[in-house]
Amino acid sequence: MDQGDTPVPSFDPPFSSSILPDVFDTIEVGMGIVDPETGRYLLANRKWCDLLGYSREELYRLKVQEMTHPEDWEKTRIAIEEVQKGSRKRCNLEKRFIRKDGTVFWGLLIANVLGRGEGERILISGVVLDIDEKKRIEFQFQKEKDITRALSEINALILKRPEPTGSAPPAARGPSHRTRLCAALLLAATALATTAQAALIAPGSST
Repeated sequence: MDQGDTPVPSFDPPFSSSILPDVFDTIEVGMGIVDPETGRYLLANRKWCDLLGYSREELYRLKVQEMTHPEDWEKTRIAIEEVQKGSRKRCNLEKRFIRKDGTVFWGLLIANVLGRGEGERILISGVVLDIDEKKRIEFQFQKEKDITRALSEINALILKRPEPTGSAPPAARGPSHRTRLCAALLLAATALATTAQAALIAPGSST
């Protein structure tokens, strides 16, 4: 069966179905309820739909894995299983989500269990905070540290290495070791700066 033909899962919420979505939609963070057995959303608020770029009907046809970055799925799956089994009371997980248009953003997932009593259906409730800007700043800070460290290491080489000696005049010896290292320093700094600039667009970029 094609994904588009998958029937929308039914869910009998603990409150009136006419009230609960309205309450959810007043909250300005992404919220949803997932059936861990199927991995599908049973309920999602407007903010979460907007963050992902899906309508509510489209979202209900998808599984959590389909909107999770492939590199983050394994840790997501393990965290959900641990919460479901009760080995963890709550899951706090920074992970990447994939929007409908294919772009990626970082979110902080806070998940816990609904229903623990005998015979109760276990569901996972989740709140997702958009931390894309936070991750962008982290990427920038890390790259700046990398550049500083690289420059310090190259500069130390320049200061420690003595100039070559010999009877040939400086012009005949060609570029000195210091000159060559200074050129390497410039190349390294340029390369690192380019890498840092590219890394800044990592959050929110396409897969």
